[in-house]
Amino acid sequence: MTLMRRIIAIALSVSIASAGSASAAVEVKFLHRLSNFSGVLPYSDPQIHADRYHDEVYVGEGDAVRVFNAAGMEIFEFIHDATTLGSILEFAATENGDILILSYCSVTLPCQAGAVVTLYNYRGELQRSFSITGLPEALSLFTPNRMLYRDKKLVFASTSALMLVVTDMAGTYESHTDLLSGLELSAAARDGAELGGFDVDAQGTVLYTIPTAFKAFRRKPGEKAESWG
Repeated sequence: MTLMRRIIAIALSVSIASAGSASAAVEVKFLHRLSNFSGVLPYSDPQIHADRYHDEVYVGEGDAVRVFNAAGMEIFEFIHDATTLGSILEFAATENGDILILSYCSVTLPCQAGAVVTLYNYRGELQRSFSITGLPEALSLFTPNRMLYRDKKLVFASTSALMLVVTDMAGTYESHTDLLSGLELSAAARDGAELGGFDVDAQGTVLYTIPTAFKAFRRKPGEKAESWG
């Protein structure tokens, strides 16, 4: 995902989360440039994660993961070894400061091919790595490229398959949601359909967009998706 697409996805998630509440007000504005004591840090297409628990931002580009405070100043840096753990796809952070990195290990690397989650403590020290296990046979080819942490669960998404998988903190499968299921979409909208912005709230409601449909959706657990747009 390019930086611009990631910014659009974040903005869409914020907008969707506020929809349906007449009193909700969402304001998007420029805050600051990411910097260190040498000045502004140039980035072209990094992976970005906002840590809502500690008001910090994680930015990954290549092997380097930088941590910025709420003022946009770099406070820490550590290395995610992409040669053994795969290229960074997504970040997540837990309440206690642990950092989870979703990466993809290609067949040319020494790690097991496929999606890998690596857990670091708040100092950037590697704790363990694991893959998703226990998937039903129908999901055997599931390859996530997005990840969220919600209430001691991990939510993985495949944007191309429009599929979500929920696991425990060890990567053991618990449930899945087909985000296309039950949607009344035209053939044109289904052709090349991919997941755009998405989020999951505290009640397990999935908020997401499908760009080819020009619509946003809200899917509550066990219910049919609502849409607007």
